[in-house]
Amino acid sequence: MKTAWIYRTLVLLILVLTMPCLCQPEVEWVKEFDYDQHTYYEDIIANEDGTYTLGGTQYVGNGQNQRTLPIVTTINSNAEIVWSNTYGDSTQHYVRSMVKTNDGSYLIAGDVANINLAPRDDWDGPTFLSKISPDGEELWTTSYDCGVVLDLVSCRDNSIGVLGYYERIDHLAGTILLRTDEHGNESDRKTWDGGLYHMLGTTIETDDGNLVLSGILWLDEVGMLIDVQKIDQRWHNRIFVQWMNLPAGHYGLPEVIEDQDGNYIVYGFCNASMETPARLYMLKVDNDGRIIWFRNHDLGQYRCTGKLVINGNNHPLLIASREEIDDFENKQLIFIEFDSDGILISQSTNDQVRIRYFLINETPDGGYIILSKSNNKLLVKLSNPNSISTKEENDVPSNFQISSIYPNPFNSSTTISYKLPIQSHTTIGIYNTQGQLIDVLIEELMSAGQHSVVWDAEGVSAGVYLVRILETGGGMKEIQKVILVK
Repeated sequence: MKTAWIYRTLVLLILVLTMPCLCQPEVEWVKEFDYDQHTYYEDIIANEDGTYTLGGTQYVGNGQNQRTLPIVTTINSNAEIVWSNTYGDSTQHYVRSMVKTNDGSYLIAGDVANINLAPRDDWDGPTFLSKISPDGEELWTTSYDCGVVLDLVSCRDNSIGVLGYYERIDHLAGTILLRTDEHGNESDRKTWDGGLYHMLGTTIETDDGNLVLSGILWLDEVGMLIDVQKIDQRWHNRIFVQWMNLPAGHYGLPEVIEDQDGNYIVYGFCNASMETPARLYMLKVDNDGRIIWFRNHDLGQYRCTGKLVINGNNHPLLIASREEIDDFENKQLIFIEFDSDGILISQSTNDQVRIRYFLINETPDGGYIILSKSNNKLLVKLSNPNSISTKEENDVPSNFQISSIYPNPFNSSTTISYKLPIQSHTTIGIYNTQGQLIDVLIEELMSAGQHSVVWDAEGVSAGVYLVRILETGGGMKEIQKVILVK
């Protein structure tokens, strides 16, 4: 009996010691943000000075006199408004997306409707694009024939991409990718209109300056497909295109993220009904478009919304809210970590936050900021999922790593945060992609703990660089990419 107990104890100890280090965020604080009930924000951006900028739509007036105006608001960490401006006054504008540019300004894009028409989510009219200065001044506004805006991207070469869908003659949907220069002048456009409908909902600029897009393609003879494709820097030629059949269900548009190895993960939700559970689907492809794996996870009898991010272990981490389909009051904030093969390895629930639909974006310290879009108007700060909990003894990291580089890409300077588990002689160097040493930031004996150093890239040409941290005594080394834009 005693032998069996010892054996079970040893097995449990081995399992604990060989478990991967789980990287999940914690709730740092929760604030109430009492914004106007007639304002609907669509994006939130965390600024380096600790403020947050939101872009959305404000409804003004009633009945036939009702107008919808673009609104941009900056708030501080106490959820107090620093400044808030609306723009335009004669037409219906519906802001769909906002991004920050290389010079610290903001771009907002959305749809324009005639003031005499009732507001419609599927309005297939002109698109507007506006640039707003860091202190809220409207710098320029222009419009295009691009349909309903789905996504917006500000590229490192200062060009701008606006992704939208339009209604075809047969009442089905196609997609337009519009390209402009930094002043909003249209320079190119690309159109997708295959199948019953072809809707590409998200786009990202990759480390090599190309674009990866993800969406849905519905073919009558095949059914619903995930569509993920990469196009070159000129936006003319496809580098790859990959399709994957989806099981039956009601799916939202998928999104795409890039991991630390240069692979792409496309993900989306199929919400639950009384008969079927909610599902999270994930498709991973490599830089050449080859499918690495496809996963379809059962999330139970919930409605789910959320965002997939990449944590310090290079694992997909889902930050999501969910509510039971027969009990809308039972809302939960959940964190689900997957391994590099898309297999679920950890799940936790935070009972401190009851939240439904929300906006989320990364903060300068590698954490996340959440703004609720539902009636409980909460502002929630999540910690960096790769940081060591303050509950750990002496706050000494258990591993050696670069914990974050922010901002990245950057255009003047960036902060490199790193962890040392023991006192050691540490060197941090910057190299170009040919392996040539560009700069040495640290070369000295450093204490155990968490540290940071700023790389001032004044005089260094734009491009991709490698940050290498080396611990001389134990031979530990880590390398991460950083992108300098001018």
